Amino acid sequence: TGYRWYRPPASSGLGSWLRSTWNAGALAIMPDRNRNVAWGGALAFRTSDFSLATLNRIWGTTLDDDHTLTQFVRRNNGEIVFVPGCMALTHAHTSLMDTVRWTNRQTLITRIYNLPFWVRVLAIHGLQILAVAAGALIIIGVGLKMLPMAWTIMGISMQLPMLGMCLGASSMIDAMAGILPQPTANQARRQRWLYVVLTPMASLLCLWTSMASLLPSDMTWRGVTYRMVSAEKTTIIDGQ
Repeated sequence: TGYRWYRPPASSGLGSWLRSTWNAGALAIMPDRNRNVAWGGALAFRTSDFSLATLNRIWGTTLDDDHTLTQFVRRNNGEIVFVPGCMALTHAHTSLMDTVRWTNRQTLITRIYNLPFWVRVLAIHGLQILAVAAGALIIIGVGLKMLPMAWTIMGISMQLPMLGMCLGASSMIDAMAGILPQPTANQARRQRWLYVVLTPMASLLCLWTSMASLLPSDMTWRGVTYRMVSAEKTTIIDGQ
């Protein structure tokens, strides 16, 4: 399998860059054969392993190809191998609202098809945002002399998880530079600061979309509304 890299056009605004940052977060797990996923935009498999009957059984009444294929491979003791040369570039401008809608859909699909991963994402980003917010309130309280100065270290230390995530975003750009085509790699290096600055916002977006995905599991895409009854069944409730 490969994976996707969003390369925002030069004139792009916050929505495009936030989508690129949010999407890049999954790259960290792709080399790990125990945790990665098969991404439907760039994958290949042997027809001897996946007959038409097998594919019909896997995909016949489901909405998502990535997670269902991944689960099938895991259940049958197979492996998913990430091939960096199969990275797919996407060049598109999106507004902030379009990005929020897209991340909502992606997170809802993850909740339905990969609940353990969804729970981990909710826990990690929920705890990080909580720590940052609580730490900020402590620092403000110390500054206003509402709390003893001794609390300052605690308040600052509670910002460290988010700082680590920002540093990880910077390291990710270096790792991707050897994979992406040269023009895209150069752009990513030049715009490294954007990925670092937007990482906290992407974390907040992960928390928001995880909570939003607890709402009814209807999803509209390109004019068609789907209802994900379960991981094995999806119905069309509006549109064609």
